[in-house]
Amino acid sequence: MGADELQAETYAALRATVGDLMATCEDLAAAFKEAVGDNEIRTAAITHPNMTDRAIEAIFLAGGEPSKATLALCDRPRLLMLWALSPRANVRALVASNPHTPAAILEELAEDRDESVRAVAVPNQPKH
Repeated sequence: MGADELQAETYAALRATVGDLMATCEDLAAAFKEAVGDNEIRTAAITHPNMTDRAIEAIFLAGGEPSKATLALCDRPRLLMLWALSPRANVRALVASNPHTPAAILEELAEDRDESVRAVAVPNQPKH
C-alpha cells in the first residue's frame, strides 16, 4: 500500500469516526432538550447536591424559566441572582420571596420597576 492510499484510508476512517461522533452529539442534544422541558427533572436537578450551578444554568437557559416549585426550593445564590435578572416580573417576585435570596439581591429587587416585585422584596429584606 502506497502513502497516498494509506492517507486516503486514514482520512476515510477519520471521517467515519467524526460522523459517528456527530450523530452521538445530536442524540445527546435531543435527549437534553427533551429533559430540560420536564419540570420534574429540572426541579430534581436543582436540589441534587452534585449538580453544579453551571449545569443547572444550562438546563434552565435551554428550557425556559423555572417553575414556582423550583424557585421555592432554590438555595443557590448564583442561580437566584440569574433569575432576579429575568425580564418576567413573576419570576423576579418569586426570587424576592425565596428565603435563601441574598440581601444584596433583595435590595435590588426592592427597587424593581414592577410594583409586585417591590411588594415582596421590601418585607423580606433583613432588618438592620
